[in-house]
Amino acid sequence: MMMILLLSSNVVFPQAKTGHFNFEGGDPSSPVLAIYISEATLNSDDMVAGDEIAIFDGETMVGVFTLDQVCTPDNSFENDLIAFRELVSGPGYIPGNPILLKCWDESEQVETELFEASFYDNFGNWPENVFPPDGANYCMAIMNFYIGGAVGGTVKSVLSNEVVEGAIVKIEGTSLQAVTSSDGKYLIEDIIPITYNITSNASWFYPQTKFAQQVISGESIIVDFNLEPIIYSQTYNIESGFQFISSQIILENPDMMEVVSDILTDDLHYIRNSNGLMLRKIGPNWINGIGDWIETEGYLVKYNGTGQFSISGEIISPTTPINLKAGFQFVSYLPVFEMDAMDAFASIIGENLLYIRNSEGEMLQKIGPNWVNGIGNSVPDQAYLIKMNSDDILIYPASFPCGQPFTDSRNGQVYNTTQIGEQCWMAENLNIGTMINSSINPTNNGEIEKYCYEDDPANCDEYGGLYQWDEMMDYSTILCSPGICPIGWCIPSIEDIATLSDFLGGEDIAGGKLKEVGTIHWNPPNAGATNSSGFTGVPGGYIISSEYSYLGSGCRLWSSSETDDIYASYGYLNYNSSYFYYLSYFEKTHGYSVRCIRE
Repeated sequence: MMMILLLSSNVVFPQAKTGHFNFEGGDPSSPVLAIYISEATLNSDDMVAGDEIAIFDGETMVGVFTLDQVCTPDNSFENDLIAFRELVSGPGYIPGNPILLKCWDESEQVETELFEASFYDNFGNWPENVFPPDGANYCMAIMNFYIGGAVGGTVKSVLSNEVVEGAIVKIEGTSLQAVTSSDGKYLIEDIIPITYNITSNASWFYPQTKFAQQVISGESIIVDFNLEPIIYSQTYNIESGFQFISSQIILENPDMMEVVSDILTDDLHYIRNSNGLMLRKIGPNWINGIGDWIETEGYLVKYNGTGQFSISGEIISPTTPINLKAGFQFVSYLPVFEMDAMDAFASIIGENLLYIRNSEGEMLQKIGPNWVNGIGNSVPDQAYLIKMNSDDILIYPASFPCGQPFTDSRNGQVYNTTQIGEQCWMAENLNIGTMINSSINPTNNGEIEKYCYEDDPANCDEYGGLYQWDEMMDYSTILCSPGICPIGWCIPSIEDIATLSDFLGGEDIAGGKLKEVGTIHWNPPNAGATNSSGFTGVPGGYIISSEYSYLGSGCRLWSSSETDDIYASYGYLNYNSSYFYYLSYFEKTHGYSVRCIRE
């Protein structure tokens, strides 16, 4: 009798099943990666016999190893975790994909996927923790696993004690962060249990950092934040005739008599609200029929001549809902930047709206089948007369439309903007304030003071102002302070500048992508300039010890990050390089250019 044995040329050898990770097995005739483990810990304790380590490509388990001893450099070649390119059911790992690991603690019956690992071969560390190309069939590894902890808490305003929705809470030194919900609460999980600095930041508030917070394995710690609101000032220039006015500022004392006390003269005929109630003079006395100034309402002012008054306080959220009633009413404009009226009032444009009118009588209204915007841009400080057919709710857009120009309401200066990654930057150097001579130092006198190159105002118009650090910061030392930036913008930190550089490919090439092209402003050769970012960096030079220099050659941009009482950090662009430097230890008394970043 003849027996014929048929053998397949594609034999698969299933791997042994383990106690916890049920690995299907792989094809040893296909490429494999042998990982020799010289250290394996869980919460800094050595993993021991019976514990398991599994390796994954995404959701696919491509190998597993059960320890039979503590892993050390001396026995690493006995601790081999094998990853397979081909599995019983199909493809295994794919070269270039990230390596993911999980471990099982047999004694505690706990699984975790939170890990840090270093992979290296005879040539040193791998550049990334990814599966190698075929042909690279082994490496050494150190694997540290953790049972993660969690951080949660509440973010509130220290001034009003109200919760802050939309605040970002970040674990410094990691990519972990969370955004607070409508109740001001946040939760961040799966954090490696060590000590961290934890920072909360929100629009219209100064950031707050809680230092040295110890995250505990398997537990949740409470870290609450009380953010200090940024106090903004708003100045109203009252013209002769009729004018709609409004505010985005929450007033500590909203009594209308106190708010407008500076214009309570014989030139004021009256201030009226939507209900026809008025503040006006009757006989020798001023009568306040309105009561309190309300942030979501607008007011009609009738005035002879010109007048001015200012208010200050915390900014109201621009997305605060405004309830509209059928008929006429004066409505506040809550955003702090100009916006096309069609975009600003998009939430109510429809059959329910009859028209919107500004102080000049210009209207947004439907003519035939089309909505026609005769207003143009909606402007901060101005209110609008709205006529509705029925009740509705107005909600202004939440974010500034980065990439569009905006007007600084303080001096009418128009700035272009550009979106670079997740950051929104001004695409022009800041130009605000009164020029002082190069021999004079600015002082904390309540007035913004700037240098113009060679004491020529035309250079401020062309290149922006030059500012000493303290003046730029408005004599604050708070990181990311609004300083002298327009409302809604702030002075970037050195971390913001580093993020900008990294997004554009790193400091070796980022400068070229940030510089304006050509030699209208830059001296030749303006090396590497493409302005692909839209940042349009220009070389405004600088002033040091009353001496101007480097117009056309260099652009130094202050950051809000100070090194100490004398020095601070800045970013630097140069005419003969595509490099983008960001450096510390430059004296705060130097006068450099300023670019603001959107809060």
